[in-house]
Amino acid sequence: KDARNFGRIKIGENCFVGNNCIFLPGASMGNNCILGAGSLLNSSMPDNTVYAGVPAKFICTIEEYGDKALENNVLYPRELEANRHLLDKYIRENLPHNYKPVKR
Repeated sequence: KDARNFGRIKIGENCFVGNNCIFLPGASMGNNCILGAGSLLNSSMPDNTVYAGVPAKFICTIEEYGDKALENNVLYPRELEANRHLLDKYIRENLPHNYKPVKR
């Protein structure tokens, strides 16, 4: 008996596929999707979604993912590069973790 299984795999436009992902036959990704690293996609992903895991499950929408990324982002102040003391102070006050300046 032949045990081979065939099916088309569709990946939409503007998608990100993480490292070492596996697509099973018949799996499809919509447009503007993110599939986390090491995930196993065995079904279809709707447009504008984030999936991850084995098997891949819905995490959030692209809009929610973008909001979370911006919420945890600290913009780098290029105008303070000339004054290292002010730059260290800004980073200490705005980074979410403990910052230790490089000793010279």
